[in-house]
Amino acid sequence: MMSAVKSLLLLCSVAWSVNRVRNEPLSNIQDLSIFDWILKNDTSSYPAIVPGGVYTDLIRAGILDDLYYRFNDFAYRWVSYGDWSYEAKFTVDETIFQKQRILLVCDGLDTVADVFVNDQQVGSSDNMFVQYKFDIKDSLIDGENTLTFKFKSPVQYAKEQWDAQSSEYPVLPECVDPAYRGECHANHIRKMQASFAWDWGPSFPSVGIWKSIRLEGFDTLQLRDVLVFTEKQSEGWKLRLVVHMDTAEANVQYSGKIDLQVKDLQIQETIEFYTFAETESRECSTEVTVNVDVTPELWWPRGYGSQRLYDMSVTLQTTRDVAFKNFLFGFRTIELVQTAEEVDGQGLSFYFKINSVPIFLKGSNWIPSHILPENSTPEKLRFLVRSAAEANHNTLRIWGGGMFEAAEFYQAADELGLVIWHDFMFACSMYPSKDWFLSTVSAEIRHQVRRLQHHPSIIVWAGNNENEKALRDNWYGTNSNFKLYKADYKKLYVETIRPIVIVEDSSRPFVVSSPSNGLASEEEDFVAINPGSYNYGDIHYYNYFMDAWDPKNFPIPRMATEYGFQAMPSFRSIKRVTSSDDWSYNSTWNDHVQHHPGGNSEMLLQVEMHLPRPSNIDAEEGFKQMTYLTQVNQAMSVKAETEWYRRWMGKLNGEGLGYTYGAMYWQLQDIWPGHSWASIEYDGNWKLLHYYSKDFFASILPIPIVEEGAVRVYISSDLVEPVNVGVQLVVQRYDSLEDGRSYSSEFLMPALSSELAGEWVLSTILPESGCDTPSINDFSCFIRVSLTGVSAPTNVLLLSDPKDAKYNKATISVASVSESIIAPEGYAKGFDIILTTDNVALFVNLELSSTLGHFSENGFQMYNSQKSVQFWSTEDITVDDFLDELNIISLSDIV
Repeated sequence: MMSAVKSLLLLCSVAWSVNRVRNEPLSNIQDLSIFDWILKNDTSSYPAIVPGGVYTDLIRAGILDDLYYRFNDFAYRWVSYGDWSYEAKFTVDETIFQKQRILLVCDGLDTVADVFVNDQQVGSSDNMFVQYKFDIKDSLIDGENTLTFKFKSPVQYAKEQWDAQSSEYPVLPECVDPAYRGECHANHIRKMQASFAWDWGPSFPSVGIWKSIRLEGFDTLQLRDVLVFTEKQSEGWKLRLVVHMDTAEANVQYSGKIDLQVKDLQIQETIEFYTFAETESRECSTEVTVNVDVTPELWWPRGYGSQRLYDMSVTLQTTRDVAFKNFLFGFRTIELVQTAEEVDGQGLSFYFKINSVPIFLKGSNWIPSHILPENSTPEKLRFLVRSAAEANHNTLRIWGGGMFEAAEFYQAADELGLVIWHDFMFACSMYPSKDWFLSTVSAEIRHQVRRLQHHPSIIVWAGNNENEKALRDNWYGTNSNFKLYKADYKKLYVETIRPIVIVEDSSRPFVVSSPSNGLASEEEDFVAINPGSYNYGDIHYYNYFMDAWDPKNFPIPRMATEYGFQAMPSFRSIKRVTSSDDWSYNSTWNDHVQHHPGGNSEMLLQVEMHLPRPSNIDAEEGFKQMTYLTQVNQAMSVKAETEWYRRWMGKLNGEGLGYTYGAMYWQLQDIWPGHSWASIEYDGNWKLLHYYSKDFFASILPIPIVEEGAVRVYISSDLVEPVNVGVQLVVQRYDSLEDGRSYSSEFLMPALSSELAGEWVLSTILPESGCDTPSINDFSCFIRVSLTGVSAPTNVLLLSDPKDAKYNKATISVASVSESIIAPEGYAKGFDIILTTDNVALFVNLELSSTLGHFSENGFQMYNSQKSVQFWSTEDITVDDFLDELNIISLSDIV
């Protein structure tokens, strides 16, 4: 048995959600979502479902159609301009009605509402990220009760807050860029900022009861939150728990017992405690410390080890009440390393060690999976996280303009080993510093940190997205009174949020902003002269006008937490939300769904730089080809940039740059079927970028780069052990399906490193293979590099822009299709496909017209006459169905 130490704390909380909760009901909890709900405005009423939201209910009632069809995001703006009410009749369970304290607990109200029980106001809300608890015992009757939520238009409320604030001084920006086609003043309401529109999504500022709602009754104590700290000792581990509770009364001492059980660690303890609620908040906490006598298995990021999770059960018992929580947690250590010595005194390093091992963060940025928060279903969340894992991501960065996700998201990340860089929900704006705003933010941060703290996948909290850089670089005119806006910035992130995080969660680091210079920003009074410097911290880097296929054009940072290029969604996605009148690159619709200023021109510029342009992009066929070409360009550009960052893992360039330990492209998923940086479309279809990420995020990867007249092959390895590899370089002509001259070398690849493994001079190897030109920009040949002795993707190096390459028209055929014996988790059916071609085919894209699923690879270069691929379908389709839906295109089809 384990020894236990108990202690008394007088801290408090307002949280409920856990990773996994027991299914059996408690007699002191009553789910209110099961009753009949009505949605009302001044003129009409409709049946409603809770949890839910106004747009979802109006669609169900037949008032609204598909939100994303053509221009419906404009046509349906009237919904967000009005006030709405949700109402239900309910009877209180007798066991709860007799309790001394009865709370109405709302896990998510979106956003500004007054709350009434039997026409008596019991409270109000102004923050969709806060769990609200309203005392309602005195308002209840023994019989039928009426519960009403009167929601205010979020657009009108934000405007009112802007007007009130601007009478003193404006908190900038006044509005988003007109290209966003959104609503103004999102920074004045604690709501998903992207719901007012962003440069990749529409404006649908919803209202509603978007998370669970219930009654809780108790006579003494109610269990609210359990924080778990796994603390490494000189020998072994210690578990420290902070247990937060609500009390029935204030200024009363309570006693109770906590039963703690972790079966796989042979922990089973009962700890008696006394606690006292000194304030009117009627909240308290106690701390429990347990030594772990069994050596636990560690939790590791994906690719570095297993994701061992332990099941903890915590039961709170008093003389009158019982409550419990059951969740998974893991043992791991986290260190954010920032030292001058590692970078030769030229700045500071910036990387994470997990379990004392330096981790290269490979992944993407996470935005909300649906514009209506209640529609981010557990199934969709798990599909997206699994898709990231299948494409060799080990990291997701939750972006600060979205929302704190549902428990299922974090549980999937824990289980699959994806580490989470977690912004708090502030993005691309200045924010108010008034007491009311700081108060609601304080409740938000405290609640969310306590709710999520036990997840081992979360490795860092970040105060905001891009606000330090926006302030310093005068994005919104803050130089008009820089001192004032800086004081507001520090008051929110440094003086309000930071102390709460430090007190609540010592298990992971906190950075004030992203990007930032890390410790260097703090030393410059939290607003650096040059935030996002390549010598410190993390950067966000975008450049849509350069040659993005040449990796040497990219910076050499410590960590890149945002970068990317846009592409159109596939035509299968576009077709579902458009009419044939829209299938033109210069159509009104194509401009309407492009919210990034100048985005369509930039995509066209990048395509024309490297790829053949369709003869008529405003004809249906040319428009379809542009969906393909923009995806090819996006995939190749992000590939080049990512491989460049991986090439500098743990290495400096001689000028203090490099020692790079992170590459997170923008962005993982789409929020609608529009133009964006995403690698997964709104319906779950993988863009070519997502397929490419499976290779450029592989655990070990050859990276060929042309430098100083030679092909230098670097190897980037996340493997934790050294490995002997063979490097094989093949030169091949475009007009031949036969291998050209082959070159090879042997190399002992160190663990966790990026190294130069081989070098071949172009003026030597190209003539030996019969290429037309003995240098870079040869139009007749390409190079492919592979590794032997390990499982690694083959990397193809194109020596010229494909638009200039001398390839022939390729005819690609399906030689055979058969059903696979086993399909991976989450898929209904698998197919094995053999393709043939009569010529080298570049960027072969396979797509099904309607069935969702993904191929084992896509957008590949077909340099042999035959190739095998697999397809995994989420639907139970036949071979004939597959063949009927399959479309194949390669670069030689562009005319």
